[in-house]
Amino acid sequence: MHRKNLVKFYIGAAVCVAVGCQAPSSKRDTRMQHLVLVQLDDPALAPQMIADMQQAFAQIPQVQSWSAGTRIDTGRTGVPTWYTLGTLTQFESPEAFKIYFEHPLHKELVQKWKAHWKRSEIYDF
Repeated sequence: MHRKNLVKFYIGAAVCVAVGCQAPSSKRDTRMQHLVLVQLDDPALAPQMIADMQQAFAQIPQVQSWSAGTRIDTGRTGVPTWYTLGTLTQFESPEAFKIYFEHPLHKELVQKWKAHWKRSEIYDF
């Protein structure tokens, strides 16, 4: 499998695990998902970044649900290992995401932490 396709496959699998895969139902989940993978310049900062997200997201009404955690090394080959932590945030719609994206607490969070990001990848679906 081509590396780029392999990365997409693993990201999709991670999202499936994070949101809870279920048997097909008659109602499709139409929430917007916002996946962010980040490599921090100091991995020891991850718990503080997650705590800051928890504090901010609790005050942003457009955030329906979210989860975050540090990368888990499962020892599997072909699984990306470059990131320190990942977060998956869910919104009712792309419009709700746009409001969140412009929210002062989200902007504060990004301003504080982006300086510590060596690399990031963001996927919206």
